[in-house]
Amino acid sequence: MPWRGPEYDGEFPSLGWALVDWWQDHFKVPAGEHYGKPFALTDEQIEFFVRLYRVDPVTGQRVVRRATRRGAKGKGKSPEGALFVGAEFCGPVVFDGWNAAGEPVGRPQNFPWVQVAAVSEEQTGNLYLVLREMLADSSLIDDLGIDLGKTRVEFRNGPGRIEPVTASAGAREGQPITGGVLEETHLWFPSQGGQKMAAVMRRNAGKTGGCTLETTNAPALGERSVAEDSADAHRKNHKALDVLYDSVSAGWDRSLDPKKAGNKPAVMKALRHVYGAAALSAGGWVDLDRIYAEILDPATTTSEVLRFYFNDEAKADSKAFDPAKIAATKRNRRKIPTEKILMFDGARTRDCSVLSSWTIEATPHHQCVRVWERPANADDTYEHPRSEINGAVLDFMHDNDCVLFVYDSSFHELAGMYDAWTEDFGEANPDKGTGLMVGYPTAGGSRMDAAIRRLLEDMDNEKQFTHDGDTKITEHLLNTMLARKPSGQMALAKEKDSLKIDGAVTMTFGYDMVPTGRLMLSNRQAAPPIYVALS
Repeated sequence: MPWRGPEYDGEFPSLGWALVDWWQDHFKVPAGEHYGKPFALTDEQIEFFVRLYRVDPVTGQRVVRRATRRGAKGKGKSPEGALFVGAEFCGPVVFDGWNAAGEPVGRPQNFPWVQVAAVSEEQTGNLYLVLREMLADSSLIDDLGIDLGKTRVEFRNGPGRIEPVTASAGAREGQPITGGVLEETHLWFPSQGGQKMAAVMRRNAGKTGGCTLETTNAPALGERSVAEDSADAHRKNHKALDVLYDSVSAGWDRSLDPKKAGNKPAVMKALRHVYGAAALSAGGWVDLDRIYAEILDPATTTSEVLRFYFNDEAKADSKAFDPAKIAATKRNRRKIPTEKILMFDGARTRDCSVLSSWTIEATPHHQCVRVWERPANADDTYEHPRSEINGAVLDFMHDNDCVLFVYDSSFHELAGMYDAWTEDFGEANPDKGTGLMVGYPTAGGSRMDAAIRRLLEDMDNEKQFTHDGDTKITEHLLNTMLARKPSGQMALAKEKDSLKIDGAVTMTFGYDMVPTGRLMLSNRQAAPPIYVALS
C-alpha cells in the first residue's frame, strides 16, 4: 500500500513522527531542571525532525541528505544532535515500506557507523557526553547489547559504532559512515581544515545514502567558517528539498543598542521569539532573565549578543572589515578617470606584493593592478619577480595619469627598489605638484590609526567610495584583523602568518592619501606639467 496522501496542504510523509515516539520511549532528559524526565520535544523540535526525516511519497527514500540546525545558546542543539546520533545508530531511520494506514515504516541501519565530528576534542565532548548520559539510562543498553565506552559506542554482538572524530580530513576520506553530526560549525575555519573535514564527512555519508547534521550558533561574518558557508549556500538555493536549513533569528534592528536599559522590552521580545518553547516562561529550560543579564555583562560584546543570543549573523569583533559592507561598496564601472594614485606593499620573499590604485574623484574607486603571491611549492631561493613588478609599474604609468606613487616604508626589504623608483619618478612635493614617490608608515602609530578609522567609517556610509571587487583584494580584506597597540591605536593584523592582508593594507593607506592626491593634481594643473624619466 502506498502513502495515504496529504490530509492538508503541504503535508508529506516522514519517519520523523515515529522517531519522536521512539525517542520519548527510550531517552530521558540528560541535564538541567527536567533531568531524568522522559524526553518531551517541543513543537518546534518535532517540526524540525519531521522535516529532517521526510521521505519520498513514491519511493520512500529519505529526501534530506544534509541539514543545519542553527540556534541561540542554550536552546538545545547538542541534545538534538545526540537524539539524531542515537536514532541513526539504532533507531528506525531506514524506510521499510508502508503500513496498513499508508504511513511510512522504518527499521534500523544494518551496519550503522555514526560520527560526531568537531575541530577539537572539547567540542565533540559537548554532544558525545550528552549522548552517553542519554544511553546510560536507557533500556536500549540491555535490549540491544550496547557497549557504552568513553571513546566510542558499539554493539557487543554485531557491527555498528558511534565515534567522536577530530582527525585530519584526509585520514577520514572513504569511511562509509551512515550518519554524522558536524558539531559547532561556527568554529570550523579554513586554517583548521574545517571545510575539508565537512566535505569529507558529506562525501562519506553520500556513499551509503546517509545524512549529516550541522549544529551551530550564528556565524561571525568574514571568518569563513563552515557555518558561514552553509548559510550562504542556503541563501543561494533556499528551495532545495535535499538540504534543510533550520534557524529562528531575531532580526534585531542594528540601530538599537541591546545593552541600553531603555531597550529592554525590545530585547526580551526578541529573546522570546528566538527561544520560543525553550524559554522557561513557556515551559522550557532557558531562563530569559539570566540571558538578559549575560547580555548586559560588560564582557559580552554586541557582536556576541547578536550571534549567541539573537541568532543573527554579525561581523566578528576582531575582524576589521564587514563582508556585507565590502559587498555593498563593490561597483562595476565602465568609465574610470585616469588620474590615479598607485600604491605598493610587498616583501622580498614572503607575504604578497600588491599594486593597487585609487582614482582622484569625488567618489574614489579602488582597483587591483597586480598581485604576486609566493607559490606553495617555492623553495628558499624564491623572491617576488622584481622585473615583473617594475614592468607592471611602467605599464600603469603609461596607461594612466599617475598623481602619486605611495609605498609601505615601514619595512626595508625592498629599500633598493624604492630608491630606484624615487630616482626615476622623483620625490613627491604636493605644494609644487612635482614628483610622485612618497613613503607611508604602515606599522602603526597615529597616522595608520586615523587611516583605518577613516576607511572603516566611509565603508559604513557605503557611498563614499567604491571598489572593483577583485577576489584577491577581497580575500585580504576578509583576512584582516583589528589589533591594538599598547598606546591604544589601531593597526591591521592577521590571525596567522599564512593568511595574507597586503591588499587591505594598500587599500587603507592609499585611501588616506587621496586628499593629498587631489592637492597634487590641483597644484600640478596650475603649473607646466613635470615629466619624469622612466628607466
